[in-house]
Amino acid sequence: MFLPWLLRQYFPKSMELHNVKERDVIIAVDKLNSRPRKCLGYKTPYEAFKELTGVNARKVMGYAFMT
Repeated sequence: MFLPWLLRQYFPKSMELHNVKERDVIIAVDKLNSRPRKCLGYKTPYEAFKELTGVNARKVMGYAFMT
């Protein structure tokens, strides 16, 4: 489950987003998608996605998955 307000943990409201590098966004998204979620039975979004699709989401880095 990707929740946009969780990005504020990595990019506070006071931060100018035009200064954020793509690499920093990818790192933040990877960390968020690596967090276990109660709504997914304490699986990570990566694990749930792989279970449903057979695709290793870590190989398609840079995308946030909505569950």
